[in-house]
Amino acid sequence: MVKPKTSLTKLTRVSAEALKKIEQLKEDSGKTSAQIIDDALNLDKDDPTVNNIAKVAKRLGMTPGQFRELDMLEGTQENLEYFHKLRREYRKAFMKEMQSNPKFTTLDNTKPPNAFIDSAILSLWGKKSIEALNAIMNPDYEDFLRTRGDIIRTVYYQCNKPIDGISWGQFHKAWFKSYGKYKGKFEQTIDNRISALIRNKTIKPSSRGLYILYRELTDDENIIIEGILKLQPQRGILIPKII
Repeated sequence: MVKPKTSLTKLTRVSAEALKKIEQLKEDSGKTSAQIIDDALNLDKDDPTVNNIAKVAKRLGMTPGQFRELDMLEGTQENLEYFHKLRREYRKAFMKEMQSNPKFTTLDNTKPPNAFIDSAILSLWGKKSIEALNAIMNPDYEDFLRTRGDIIRTVYYQCNKPIDGISWGQFHKAWFKSYGKYKGKFEQTIDNRISALIRNKTIKPSSRGLYILYRELTDDENIIIEGILKLQPQRGILIPKII
């Protein structure tokens, strides 16, 4: 059953200016006079617009009356644009506070140290790997080639391996979970480290997608690589360059 319409002027006395304002709001928002009055009095607790306005007014340190003076309820589009702008400003301020406040600093948004990732990559040509290869065959040049896929899988394996009960992947969850995603943070990190190792002449590309050591690793370098891979993951650890 359709509810009978009632005239606003029959329900209560309002000024001509207020009535004109309500009529304009009805046109702009598509709401009824009763809904507009409910919104103004904050009666509809389930209305997201009302809730947003109340929260913003409180955040700005204003009373409802002061906030209404901003005249932000003239139309739906203006209201939305204002709140989008305010949301961006609050997000920017929050991110700035996060970066400057030590209690918000977590390793979840970072990656393992470059030296650890480089060690994981170079372990493909490390002493143990070469000894294992020599034990099963008489290797030639091609047997020492490693693909990009080999490198990515090896880094994943080393990051996933627990050291004293915790892994680097657990310390850097967001980064680690991007493994397998095309152009994800994990892959981008590995590609950047491959490029860095090529620039400092530690490895070199043999052909497209294949890599090999630029020179053999020394005994000291092998010891350093194995030692770094055994380090327990920890916050703020600084590891010097391997080579």
